[in-house]
Amino acid sequence: MTFGIWKPRAITRVLLISASIAMFVEGSSAQTSSAEMPSAISTTTVPVLHRSITFQSDFGRFTQSLERILGHYPPDVQQDILERPKVAEQRIKAAEGAQELMIFFVLDHGAALNMVGSRRNAKQYLIGNALTAIQMTQHDIRAALYAPLRVLVYEQKEGRTTVEYDQPSSLFGQFGREDIRSVALTLDVKLGRALGQAAELSHQ
Repeated sequence: MTFGIWKPRAITRVLLISASIAMFVEGSSAQTSSAEMPSAISTTTVPVLHRSITFQSDFGRFTQSLERILGHYPPDVQQDILERPKVAEQRIKAAEGAQELMIFFVLDHGAALNMVGSRRNAKQYLIGNALTAIQMTQHDIRAALYAPLRVLVYEQKEGRTTVEYDQPSSLFGQFGREDIRSVALTLDVKLGRALGQAAELSHQ
């Protein structure tokens, strides 16, 4: 599992990338060659169900509980995926935690706010399961946009912790495939249960 905060260098890279994308926007005065222009651009409006759940739990105890009950994605499993896929499958399966979910990455957004003098308790988690993800991406690779899932946990006030995320079935439902949506529906349930387990454990 990786912990980190935003760094100025990372922000600079995001700005540079954003500037490059902006050159393709209609009406931009930036000069680009025909070789740099995309061959096609499409835009789709997608309805997304956003969930916000507040628990009567201390932020520190809640996040500790969440990180304890969920599995942690093996950081060195990529080589096995490429060379020994069956071994990789076994390792990922062994790393599963509550509700067969695991943490891929943790970003301390609250710590990043220290750069503007307003640090707070807030963490973003990437949560999912690579074995679950490929059940969807094998049908439509675009499903990889939302796997793993983004989950924000922050302290609303002392003793109250809020969790926010976009409902998996609404994110994956845009691809119009029942074989993808059915898997996403199980993620709706599993993620909700895992959060409830973390809240319950935080009071023990």
